Amino acid sequence: MTEPALVRRGARGKCNQAKEAFYACVKANHQKVGEAPACAAARKDFEEACPEAWVRHFDKREVYKAYKQKLKDSGFKKLDEMNPEKSEKSSS
Repeated sequence: MTEPALVRRGARGKCNQAKEAFYACVKANHQKVGEAPACAAARKDFEEACPEAWVRHFDKREVYKAYKQKLKDSGFKKLDEMNPEKSEKSSS
């Protein structure tokens, strides 16, 4: 898709629908964004409806959202807790 066409509301709407359909497919199949062979047709529609820069942006955003959810679900350790010796040295 060419960049100027995205100024139109209809083109943005089509991109958004294709994006939502693709990520819904990925989530429904419990796959990662870059590893979703079951969603190849939805991915193709997404890439055709949206500019390449938008596709990259949305992919990165979905990966980051999954990472944040993983941290929320499984927890994390602060660096100070993982390496108490360094934390004591830096506070002295």
